Amino acid sequence: MLAIADTSLSHVAAHLDEFERDGARDWTTGVWQAGSLQVMGRGAVYLKGRISGKYLGLSNLRMTAHLDTAKDPQLADFATNLLDPTRFYPVYGDGSQQVQDVQARGKLYVVVEADEGKAQFGNFRSGIQGLELLRYDRALYGARVEAKLANTPGMETKAAVFGAQQDRAVMRRTDVLRGTGGSLFYLAGRDVLEGSERVELVVRDRNSGLELTRLAQQRNNDYTIDYREGRLLFKSPVNSAIDGGLGIGGVGLPGGHLAWNGQPVFLEVVYEARGMAAADNAAFGGQVQQNLAGGKLSVGAAFVQEGRGESDPTYRTVGAHAKLQIAQRSQATVEYAYSQSRDTLLSASDDGGLTFGTPKYPTQVGGNGQAVEGQAVKAQVEVSLSDFAGTPADLPKGATPTESGRVKAWWQWVQPGFQSGGTIAQQGQQRFGLDSNFALSKQNVLSLRYDGMLAEGKPDLLGGPGMQSQWGSGAQAMAGSFSAWNRHTILLQDTHKLSPRWTANSGASWGWSETYGSTAAAQDGAHSVTVGGGAAWRATDRLTLRGDQQLIAAGDAGQLRGWGDHLISSVGADYRLDKALALTLNQRLGWGGQNSTAAGLRTMLDKDTSLYAQQRLEDTLQTGRLVSATVLGAEQRWGQDQTSRGFAEYQVDALGTGAMNRAVMGVGKRFQISEGLRLDAGYERQQVFSGPSGAMSRDALSLGGEWLKSDWWKLTSRQEMRLDAGDPSTGGLRKLQILSLNNGQLALSRELTLFGRANYTRTHNQTADAIEAEAMESTVAVAYRPITSNWLNVLGKATRLLEQRPANEASGAQLRSDKLILALEPSAELPMRLQLSQKWAWQSATERMTGSDVDATSDRWLWVTRLAWHTTDALDLAAEYRWLTTPLIGDTKHGALAEVAYLFAKAIRVGIGYNFSHIAQTPAGSIETTSDEGGFYLRLIGLY
Repeated sequence: MLAIADTSLSHVAAHLDEFERDGARDWTTGVWQAGSLQVMGRGAVYLKGRISGKYLGLSNLRMTAHLDTAKDPQLADFATNLLDPTRFYPVYGDGSQQVQDVQARGKLYVVVEADEGKAQFGNFRSGIQGLELLRYDRALYGARVEAKLANTPGMETKAAVFGAQQDRAVMRRTDVLRGTGGSLFYLAGRDVLEGSERVELVVRDRNSGLELTRLAQQRNNDYTIDYREGRLLFKSPVNSAIDGGLGIGGVGLPGGHLAWNGQPVFLEVVYEARGMAAADNAAFGGQVQQNLAGGKLSVGAAFVQEGRGESDPTYRTVGAHAKLQIAQRSQATVEYAYSQSRDTLLSASDDGGLTFGTPKYPTQVGGNGQAVEGQAVKAQVEVSLSDFAGTPADLPKGATPTESGRVKAWWQWVQPGFQSGGTIAQQGQQRFGLDSNFALSKQNVLSLRYDGMLAEGKPDLLGGPGMQSQWGSGAQAMAGSFSAWNRHTILLQDTHKLSPRWTANSGASWGWSETYGSTAAAQDGAHSVTVGGGAAWRATDRLTLRGDQQLIAAGDAGQLRGWGDHLISSVGADYRLDKALALTLNQRLGWGGQNSTAAGLRTMLDKDTSLYAQQRLEDTLQTGRLVSATVLGAEQRWGQDQTSRGFAEYQVDALGTGAMNRAVMGVGKRFQISEGLRLDAGYERQQVFSGPSGAMSRDALSLGGEWLKSDWWKLTSRQEMRLDAGDPSTGGLRKLQILSLNNGQLALSRELTLFGRANYTRTHNQTADAIEAEAMESTVAVAYRPITSNWLNVLGKATRLLEQRPANEASGAQLRSDKLILALEPSAELPMRLQLSQKWAWQSATERMTGSDVDATSDRWLWVTRLAWHTTDALDLAAEYRWLTTPLIGDTKHGALAEVAYLFAKAIRVGIGYNFSHIAQTPAGSIETTSDEGGFYLRLIGLY
C-alpha cells in the first residue's frame, strides 16, 4: 500500500493551478476559502493485494484500489487515464514506458478479481456483444460486474452488468472505410481519446454481403495512430479485396465483367472523440449467457440503454441468441436484435478517409416524429457430412478422415432503422443463401451455391463526398462498396480428376438481378443462364495447358446482340517458374467478335489458394480497337488431392444498362534474400468499367525492405504510392498519395551512435492542383555513451513535424502546423557521488488555417536540470527543476520533482517520486503542458 497527503495555505492573491482550474470551493475540489485565505488539501491511496486459496467463497482473490481526492472528472483529460505506453517522449533517459495499473478518470478506482468473476469501478469497456448483430463496446467511467458460475460441468452461467455516467464532451463515432491497397487512413473525427479506439478488419462475401471474417487489430503491433489528427498507419497495406472463391454466377447479368470483384475488405473503427454530446445521461446494460446440455447448447440475451437528454431520443438495444453444437464441426445459430435511435455517428469512405459519406436515411427521429427503430434476425446452420459418415475401418491410426462434404445455409434480415455496430451498412436488406460441396469420390467433387439478396428501398444507403459514383456507391453504381440491390444467383460446378495429368470441370449458373439503372429493363430485372466446361492437361512438371467453352443461353439484352455473343471459347497455358510463381497466358474469344488476351503472373498465397494478376487487351464491343485492362482471377482448392476448385471470372458487360462495376487485382510477395536482408513488394489495381474497359482506376504500389544483420548499421524502409484516376466526364478527380517510412541506425564507434527517421505522406489533388493532406516526421539523433567510463553521456535530437489532415464536415477547416524541435541532454558524473543531468529544448511552431494568409508563429523554451546523489551503489536521491516559457504570450511555467531510485542488478532503475510541475512531451517530442500530469509517479529505466 502507498499513501500520500499534502495541503497548502495561501492568500487569495496567489495564482496556483490547483485553485484556478475551477472556481468551486467545496469538498468535491478539495479547496476551501475563508476570507482572504484559501486552503487546498489532497489525499491519495494505492492498494494492491492478493489472497490465495478460498476466501469468502472466491478463489485466488486479487484486488487493486486507488483513491485520489484531487481528481475532477469534469476537468481531467479522459485520454491520460487510458493505457497508452507510447504517450509521452521521456524527459530523462534513453527510453521509457508508462505502465498505468490504475485507469480512473474520477476519484475512485477499485478492481476485485477472482476465478469466478470480476467487479470494477473505474474506466472500462462495456463489452456487450451478441453473435453478430448486437454490439455495444464503449469506453466509460463507472461500474462493471461480471460473474462465472459453473456448479455443474457443461452448465456454466456467465453474466455481466454495467452502469456509467456519460461524458458530455465526448462523442462516439464509427467509421467504415473500404480497403485501398495502402497503409494510410484518416478518421472522420480528430482529437481521438487515447486508447478508446477499436480497429477491426472485416471481410464480407461479395454476393451475400455476410461477414466472413473479423480480425481485431492491435495498436503498435498492427497499426499506429495519431490521436490528435485522427490518422491511422498500418504496418502493412490493407487490400481492398481477397480471394473471391466461386464467382461465375454473375455471368450475363447487368454490371458483370470479365474481371474479379473479390471478397471486399473493410476497416471498421469505433472510437471516442472530443465533441459536445447531447447530454451526460446514464448508460447501463447487461448480458447473460447460459450453457446447457453439457455445453452443446448456449443461449444468451443482452440489453443496453444510453440516455441522450431531452433533445434526442434515448438509444436502446436488446437482443437474444442461441447456438447449438450439433457435432464436432457442425453447428446452428440464431440471433435476434432490436434497436431504437442511433448508437453512433456513422461515416463511410471509399478513398481511405480523404472524403466521407453519411447516411441518407433518418438515424434518430423519423418522419412521424418518433424515434427511429428496427429489428434484425439472422439464422445459420453449418453441417460437415464427415461428422455423420463415421470413421472408415481402414483409416490409419492418428489420421484424419477425408472431408466428405459440407453444407452451409443462412438467412439474415436487417430492417430499416436497425442500428448496431456490425450491421450499419446492411439496413433494409434480406440476405440468404446456400453453399455446399460433396466429394462424390476421391476424384470427383460437386459444388452447389445459391446467393440471394432483397433490398428495401433505394440502393444508395450513404451519400456525400466520400460516396462518389466513380467509386461504386453513387446513383449510377449499383455494385459498389456500400450499395444494395436485388439479386439471385445459383451455381453448380463439377470437378473431376481423370488421371494424374488430366482434370476436367463443368458448370452451370442461373442469375437474376434487379438494379436501379437508367433503363426500364434494368429496373424490371434481367435473367442469365450460362453453361460451360473445360479441361486441363499437365504436359510437364512445369507446363500446364487448358481450354474451356462457355455458352450464355440467356442474359442481358445489352450484352447479347447476336447469336455469336452467346459463345465464348478460351485457351491458356501456365508455366511454373518456381514453387510459388508462374507465368500465365490466356486467350478468350467471343464468337460475336469480342476477344481478350491476358498475360500475367500467378502467385501461391498458401497451399490451397492462388491469385493471378493479368494484363488484358480487349475488343469487347467489336470496334476493331483493342483496349487495355488489368484484371485478377482467383482459385481456391480443397478436398483430397485438391480436386475441388472455386474459380472467379465475370463476362464482359456491354453496359446497355449504364451500370458500373469495379474490378480488383492484387499480388504481393516477400523475398528473403539472405540472413538479415528481406524485401517486400505488393501491387493492387482497382478498375471501374463505365464503357470500354479501363475508364477509371486506382493503383497502389508498395515496396519495402530491411537490413538487420549488421552490428554497425541497420535500415528499414517502406515506400507506397496510390493513384486515383477518376473519370473527368462524371466529375472524377485525379489524386496521388505517397507514403515513405524510413528508419536507420549507424554505429560510428562503440560509443557513438547516429539514429535517423524520415516519415512522410502527402495526398495531392492533381485535378485542382491542391494538397489535401500532408504529414512529416523527420528526426536525426546522436547518442554518446562511453563503454569504458560512465562519467559523461550525451543525447542530441532534432525533429521536424508537419501536419495537415483532410478537411471534412466532422473535423472542420484544415489546419496546417509546422514544428521544429531541437533538444540536447548531457549527463555527467561529478565528485562526491553526484550526478548532474541537463535538458535544453527549443520548439518553433507555425500554424495556418486553410484559406488564410496569416501565420501564427510561437516559440517555446524548456530547461530541465536534475541533480542526483548516489547514496550507495544502488540507491539514488534526486531532485529536478523544470522551466518552460512561451515568449509570444508571456507565459512561464516552472516546477520541481523529487525522487528516490534504486538500481537492481545494474540493469533496472526503479524510481518513486512526486512531480510538482505540469510539463510533458508528446511521443514525437512536441512540448506541451497538461493539467493533470503532476503528482505521484513510478519510473522504470532500463540500462544497457
